[in-house]
Amino acid sequence: MEINQGSIDSTVLCHSLLTPIGAKYCSHFFGGGGVCIFIHKALKVSTIHLHEFCKDKEFEVCAFLLELSFNKILVITVYRSTSGDFQLFLNSLEVTI
Repeated sequence: MEINQGSIDSTVLCHSLLTPIGAKYCSHFFGGGGVCIFIHKALKVSTIHLHEFCKDKEFEVCAFLLELSFNKILVITVYRSTSGDFQLFLNSLEVTI
């Protein structure tokens, strides 16, 4: 498990080996908010649409299914702002899973 929070300039994304985004959710009300998962160009993935479960700063989630020749792996990322409602986060996580 890796936990990382940061900001990346869009010009960096265009020139990266990780340019494809496997899944994403962009905040509607807060600039720069949201979650995403970057993948290598050679990987085959199917995005799982979870936008209906997202609520800005409370519960932001995205996921994809990584399809390998020998297995399938579900990759998911979740974010909650420290100012968000923790109980709402837990409830949303339970419903999403």
